[in-house]
Amino acid sequence: MSTPGWVYDLVADTVRDVAASIGPGADALAADADGLVRDGARLAGAVVAAIDAVGDAVRLAALAEAGVAVVGPAPAATASRRLQARAVALLDALVRTAATIALARLAGAVEHASRDAAEASRDRVVDLLDARAGAVDDGTYGALAALRVALVAHIRSVAPTLAHIERVATGRVAPTLVLAYEIYGDAGRAGEIATRNRLPRPGFARGPIEIARAPA
Repeated sequence: MSTPGWVYDLVADTVRDVAASIGPGADALAADADGLVRDGARLAGAVVAAIDAVGDAVRLAALAEAGVAVVGPAPAATASRRLQARAVALLDALVRTAATIALARLAGAVEHASRDAAEASRDRVVDLLDARAGAVDDGTYGALAALRVALVAHIRSVAPTLAHIERVATGRVAPTLVLAYEIYGDAGRAGEIATRNRLPRPGFARGPIEIARAPA
């Protein structure tokens, strides 16, 4: 039985939804959706290429966690509907896996602002890798496992060289200039304290504040 054209049309609409979720850089994926849905290999390559070009951890995490947001309980009463549901489910798995891999690579390549940020990024990616590992074939599982090991080892090696974020109880309302001098011996870091703590009145800090401690 040949696949009805409306099935291709619905899956192409899903591909355009994916392109919109990926955002800037996925215009080509959206523009060629009608042709790509008739060639699975080309479609997979185009989706992966668009996701690899994202370079933004927030967007990649959203794709890895949400996948194809339009996936739902599509009617499966006919062979055509089952084919449509299968195609969308495969696309969902591809988006989640590709975004997770791209996020893991990014976490291993960027310069993290602090040890805490690096470890939080590692934990988020490891959770996503573990989630995908239970939903892929053996070959992909091995690749995800190797990526997990490499990321954990990388963060373990760089974490000691990064600043650590601490919460400090000031015990009073004080000018950030004074706190910077007391904490760092450098009043010039007052702006850093104000920015890190999003102080509405940069000259003064009330209650516990976050500071960055240099690595030992």
